[in-house]
Amino acid sequence: MLTKPIPSSGESWPVIGLGICRSFDIRLTRGKPKEPQKVLKLFFAAGGKVIDSSPMCGEAEDVTGDIMASIDGRDQAFLANTVCEEGSSKRNC
Repeated sequence: MLTKPIPSSGESWPVIGLGICRSFDIRLTRGKPKEPQKVLKLFFAAGGKVIDSSPMCGEAEDVTGDIMASIDGRDQAFLANTVCEEGSSKRNC
């Protein structure tokens, strides 16, 4: 995975991250496939770190947290969260 150094620390970080809003807004119960879990495992195996979310993402943040707890992924990720202005629509967030 292509990385670039953070100017202030020199630490290398991937130039892309994983947005979870649409693909992770599901519940992992009642026999549904665990595709998001496979995605996160592959993401970390490929060197991914940054996971981006928003309060407007429905259940995506809860689902991601549950998956990360089940695969011990919390120490592998940098979680970024979008801050929305009051009254913003989901598309403008």
